[in-house]
Amino acid sequence: MTAVLAIGSGGSYVDLPTPSYGGYMTTPNEVSKAGTNTSGILYKDRIRIRQSIEVHWNTATAEEKNLILSLTNRNSFNVRYLDTEDDTIKYGLFYRGNDLRIEPLLRYDGTGFPRYAISFTMVEF
Repeated sequence: MTAVLAIGSGGSYVDLPTPSYGGYMTTPNEVSKAGTNTSGILYKDRIRIRQSIEVHWNTATAEEKNLILSLTNRNSFNVRYLDTEDDTIKYGLFYRGNDLRIEPLLRYDGTGFPRYAISFTMVEF
């Protein structure tokens, strides 16, 4: 079975851990130009559709956190992902948005950070 999400690295794709339940969503974003012509008629030209992918892991280990962050830290990276609109695997060039959130989850005894909640959005170029 193909992973829901994989990041290109060194000529192949590295599978990311499966996001948490309810922690994966793809959203098509329309890039368009709209206006009114000299006759007063509204027009809209669709330039393209760009995908954004929202991901969240509730209990990532330190190793999983480091893998996810190292693969998505570049200015741009290739992504193989499941498009939730038509349930197909697609490929694209993405960047990580400014909404990275890493929340350490404390152990009951208060020592160390064995798990992390991680979330961010990836946006297609």
